[in-house]
Amino acid sequence: MANIFTKIVDKLKSAEQAVVHLFVAFFGAKASADFAKSAEEILKSDFGKVVQTVVNGLVEVAKTKGGAVARQLAFEAIKNQAVSSGLDIKSSLINLLIELAVTKAKGTFEALSAVN
Repeated sequence: MANIFTKIVDKLKSAEQAVVHLFVAFFGAKASADFAKSAEEILKSDFGKVVQTVVNGLVEVAKTKGGAVARQLAFEAIKNQAVSSGLDIKSSLINLLIELAVTKAKGTFEALSAVN
């Protein structure tokens, strides 16, 4: 049983590395590292922390009900938080923030920052 989990983890790490290599191939190592650093800074902001908390809180929902359901719940929670904070945030920015939080949770920014 442990062997199958090891294989799954190895496949996930392999997929992450493929994403990193593709990103670097498109944009170059420096731009990729700069993007990762900027994205991390955005997520360190007060509202970025809210987004991360929402996204990280929906990991189990994504596993049981699928990513689309988790994304919709995240979108609604983030939009509601923005409105209650007096922020007028467009849907495209909310989607970007969700994607950044998911990418951070997967460890891709760390991998991009490590590319030379």
